[in-house]
Amino acid sequence: MSNFLKKTRAVLESKLKGIHIPDTREVIIGRIYQAVLLEGTMGVGYAPRKATATCTVFKEPGELHQTSATDLADMVLSDDSLERAVGLAGVNALSQLIIASKHEDYHRSTDLDTLKYLPLKKDSKVGMVGRIGPFISFLAKNSAGVTIIDDTPALTEGSLGKNVKLSRKIEDVEDSDILIITGSTVIEHSLIEPLKAASNAVFRMVVGPTASWIPDVAFQLGIDAVSGMTFIDIEKAFRSIMEGGGTRYFSKYAEKYTITAKELPNCNS
Repeated sequence: MSNFLKKTRAVLESKLKGIHIPDTREVIIGRIYQAVLLEGTMGVGYAPRKATATCTVFKEPGELHQTSATDLADMVLSDDSLERAVGLAGVNALSQLIIASKHEDYHRSTDLDTLKYLPLKKDSKVGMVGRIGPFISFLAKNSAGVTIIDDTPALTEGSLGKNVKLSRKIEDVEDSDILIITGSTVIEHSLIEPLKAASNAVFRMVVGPTASWIPDVAFQLGIDAVSGMTFIDIEKAFRSIMEGGGTRYFSKYAEKYTITAKELPNCNS
């Protein structure tokens, strides 16, 4: 469990004061994504499946839907990665309540495509921690090169296209001008390592449905922007995840947004 998750859970608790916390309706532990559905809001988490010697992947199944949202969020502090992912889904669901009710605390925009926030130039070197498929082609065509840090065994050098380097070593993003981190990175790792490795980057961003947490701690660490999503048609999004749908399926029922640490030129109104 990373210090980032511990600090974010603490900030969440303090900011929830005075906000009505709805009841938990359902919890999904899917093959890839986990989801916590509350009355009126939902959050997702992500945990890659690991080999197990048992057919049971979660302790005390059948009781989670009766667990309060704050207790679910506490699972983000667990030593077990799957429990952390469920906890992150709870944190994300509760974070949406905070962002909506305390919108004056955040520079939030839905007007631009996520990539438009990047100060991308033809000579920019881009580092990506975790693979964000829809970004790769655009970044490879419009930069000096993309280095992707991903330990997925199925990925091999050359499989991600031209101008893209695949690495397993976080140190290989050290010369990046722009650093992009997937939201799910916080489940298995910390934000600290990639930020230290790419200490000279001029822009650092966390992206993905699992990055829908309140960004206060991320900004303190030096992240410039966090892009997440809030679910509009919650029932359809939940059903999509329950039936095995990935981001490109359930994102149809959500609104993507970006919160920046400060107002950026040409980005925030």
